[in-house]
Amino acid sequence: MAAMFKVMSGIALTGFMGAAAVGSLASHNATSRKPVSLKFSIDSPFRANYKIHREWRAYPKGTANGNQNHDIEVSVVGKPSGWDHPPGSDVELSFTAFTGVDLDGQETRHLREIAQTIVTERLDRRLSELGSAQPWKMKNFNPAGWAGMMAMKAAGLYEIGFLNLWFPSHPVKVGDRWTSPELVGDEGTYGNQVKNLKGNVATCTYRLRAVDARRNTAVVSFDARAEMTYDIVDHVLKWNFKGTRRETQSGVWVIDIKTGLPISFRADRTMVESDGRSPEKEVTRTVVTRI
Repeated sequence: MAAMFKVMSGIALTGFMGAAAVGSLASHNATSRKPVSLKFSIDSPFRANYKIHREWRAYPKGTANGNQNHDIEVSVVGKPSGWDHPPGSDVELSFTAFTGVDLDGQETRHLREIAQTIVTERLDRRLSELGSAQPWKMKNFNPAGWAGMMAMKAAGLYEIGFLNLWFPSHPVKVGDRWTSPELVGDEGTYGNQVKNLKGNVATCTYRLRAVDARRNTAVVSFDARAEMTYDIVDHVLKWNFKGTRRETQSGVWVIDIKTGLPISFRADRTMVESDGRSPEKEVTRTVVTRI
């Protein structure tokens, strides 16, 4: 079975700088041409609240968790790690609200019932000045099953999310590009269902698109791609087969230059997957996440 998976994402920062008023490239008309230094600069504890709207679509009907809308609120708390080399921040993400609707009607009741379980979940990570010192990790066991996993992926687990940004090690000007590795697409490894996973480090290219000196904001776009191979082993479902995946993701951030934290974010993700059993069959999944 082959699968195509497409994601568009957008997240608004509300607790750190107020509601995002500069969440689009078009709003950055006053572009500065001077080189800027971009980095995460967290010198005191902070809390930031984000709202995520995510739309999940699947075809053929009845596959891949169907057609759903999710509204998710998260709180991100960070503090300086206390390490001088390299300096960085310890960050924890908690879910404060979750609302889900199944447009096909089958899972709406379950999503409503599971919402209070999803808000008990936590993710944590370290951020260096230049980016992710480590990927997001589950701080506790996921008791919400597939619904909890979908919420965590919307926050950046297993895909490039709003805090999965690598900054360049030198000043850059508008138009400059830089690259970094990014870990993607390893869902299933926590449950030991995915084995022998290879190629899930994406090559990610960033570009500084605009700088607004008056607002002290910058627009950074990205494009990432990865090709993976893996084995699926599930003794309950009696699965034992090889899989391949080609994945691309692209999008754009508006960031606060002073702190490096995102003001808004959107992305588009496409995943084409084959499990080796029936490659002539395709399942198309489209996910839109926005402010």
